Amino acid sequence: MRGAVTVCGVLLAACCATPAATTQESSASKTITWTDVGPLVSPLTYRNLLLVKCDPAQARTKHWFDQDLKLAGVANDVREQVRTEVNGIWAKDRHTPNEYVCTPELYGSTEAAAAEALTTWNELKAQRQWRHPTTSS
Repeated sequence: MRGAVTVCGVLLAACCATPAATTQESSASKTITWTDVGPLVSPLTYRNLLLVKCDPAQARTKHWFDQDLKLAGVANDVREQVRTEVNGIWAKDRHTPNEYVCTPELYGSTEAAAAEALTTWNELKAQRQWRHPTTSS
């Protein structure tokens, strides 16, 4: 009898602990980290920089991705890393003459990399079940 009580107690403890662990894991899996967004910063920033130089009407604000991250609830330290990376790219490349930047080859490769980064970002948001406040139902 004592063995049955012990087994029941162990099973009950395991069952009770599982939902808390699952809840903790699911909320942790919804956290967007630098590891998630770091690889996206460069292609998106270079695309925007290219547009500023070659097609200003299509360019976004310098820190548009940071604003999207903010709306997604991304932690301030991750957003600060994004801003630092964006500022570094702009500082390094903003004075490159347009004739070196506004070429079909560079435009094509930059667009392809940015499209892939945007797809990844949209998939990441979908995995985290985040929706832009203006598109939520």
